[in-house]
Amino acid sequence: MKIYLSVKGEIYGPYTRSNIEKFAKESSVSLDTLTFTKGSNQWTPLGELLKNMQSAENPDPNENDIEPIKENLVSEKKQIVESGQASSSQNADFITETVDKIKDLIVSDEIQFSIDLLRGLKEGREEICMGILEGVEKDYEGAMEYPNWIDYEPSRMVALYVALSMLKNCKRAEKLFRQITYANLHGANLKELPRELYDLYFLEKMSLEQNELKDLPEGIGHLKKMTSLELGYNK
Repeated sequence: MKIYLSVKGEIYGPYTRSNIEKFAKESSVSLDTLTFTKGSNQWTPLGELLKNMQSAENPDPNENDIEPIKENLVSEKKQIVESGQASSSQNADFITETVDKIKDLIVSDEIQFSIDLLRGLKEGREEICMGILEGVEKDYEGAMEYPNWIDYEPSRMVALYVALSMLKNCKRAEKLFRQITYANLHGANLKELPRELYDLYFLEKMSLEQNELKDLPEGIGHLKKMTSLELGYNK
């Protein structure tokens, strides 16, 4: 199990269950500290997470795969508390680190986890989404071009379309937001369409062919400019 911690608006991790239990036992973090795990759709207080995990019989099989970084967590937390607020350089570091973490999740094909992390962000979401989409432009069809770091893997583009949708009120992203009129999610291994995509209201065309959709996406009617929806070869 991979667990992220949110301390004063900054995200740390991933940690294993054993790491988190050790932090709690040593009071390195409080039981009110917010945590996030793969498959969840919201941040949960550490105390609640530990209570929910007590029934688990087996330890985390991958607990040796991630090196604990308790010292960094404690020192950075202390620095933030003592200063009263993060400095601009700390905020910039947080933005950069979070962008890198989400990109790593995307290229590791942890698509849903990356989307859940974006949804759970309470601070810096706009800057982080801008960082994820840095250098992205529209292609000749009006869809988003594949950035070099993502390779040609359609499922990974889902996270980028979600990031773009979260910038619907961002002036700096307005040009790209208006330019993207085609969401090409052909073969993206989708079982359902992320709800954020219904905010891409300049879309005129969407390809959802060769996915795993069983029904017509419920919110598709919100896309008023949509004139073409491709749904063939879904399982």
